[in-house]
Amino acid sequence: MNDREKETSIQEELNKLDVEYEILDIDPDFSDTRLFCEKYSIEPENAVNALLIKSKSQIREFVMPLIQATRRVDVNHKLKDITGFKKLSFADAELTKEVTGMELGAVTPVGLTGKDIPVYVDQPIMSLSFIILGAGVRSQKIRTTPDLFNKIPYSQIVAISQ
Repeated sequence: MNDREKETSIQEELNKLDVEYEILDIDPDFSDTRLFCEKYSIEPENAVNALLIKSKSQIREFVMPLIQATRRVDVNHKLKDITGFKKLSFADAELTKEVTGMELGAVTPVGLTGKDIPVYVDQPIMSLSFIILGAGVRSQKIRTTPDLFNKIPYSQIVAISQ
């Protein structure tokens, strides 16, 4: 899928979810969270990172925790307990692109329908007035509210930060 098709697919999914959102066009060189927040004057607590975590078992299984840029995922305790995976590791850029079709700095939980990747949203995110997420391509971000996660059927609100 090329970038234009990804953009269209993500926006169609957002429209189906019936949430308020804005697509922000950005310089793709500033898609990584820290650089994005600095360049566009966004508080890091409103920037939500979508990570791909894999099970280290023989069976390839993945989960996607969502965490504020100001927090860290407690992979070895909280996420491990929630997923039931014995050993977890972060997927590298190549595997993330293979599994999600998205590059780092653009990964979003929107549009994962049919990929069998549960999304775990860290509880503190739900109290924010707005959030910024990847939009599937490095040249865009999504500005929306945490209510999005109440409408994504494969997402759960959990406590996963340290």
